[in-house]
Amino acid sequence: MYTKHIGIIAVPITVILLSTTILPLLPLVAQEPNEPEVIEPDVAILYSGGEAIGKRAKTQTTGSVFTTDNLWLTLPNSTLSWNIPALRSDLLNVAFSAECSKTGGGIGYIRILDTADGVALQPYSSTDFQPFCSASTRATHKGNWVRRPALLTFGRIHNLVVQFRQNIGTLTIDNWTFELVAYN
Repeated sequence: MYTKHIGIIAVPITVILLSTTILPLLPLVAQEPNEPEVIEPDVAILYSGGEAIGKRAKTQTTGSVFTTDNLWLTLPNSTLSWNIPALRSDLLNVAFSAECSKTGGGIGYIRILDTADGVALQPYSSTDFQPFCSASTRATHKGNWVRRPALLTFGRIHNLVVQFRQNIGTLTIDNWTFELVAYN
């Protein structure tokens, strides 16, 4: 009598195939403390949204001075919050403008961070930070960032903050406006 044993060998072969084809594709990324998860595109990313569903804006005329080198520090009072309900993915479009001056040499870098999950809004690169200002003469500078968080089965509040980093000297940020517009 002949007996067929198909399922016995299928499981070990499946495990071997998965471990040799999928596991090597998974990146192993070491992050410094104070560094967010980074999604660095190799090509341009297209974001699209429907109608505007809300706006948050904050402005401040009191200056902030940064003297710590090589650490991302949050601009005081710069948090804007947006609640994305369960099973929805809103497009978050952010703009920031400020008077900026940089004394003592070096460059002042900027990023917008979503503290809900530690993701920096695009454009962002962990190897080539985005310069905001480098001159000692005070001038107004502006930038735009975007993100569409993943669709989740539970709601989440996204707290967006403006962060600066410098490599030497003193960075001064004054007379700033931080805006968030959310789209369907």
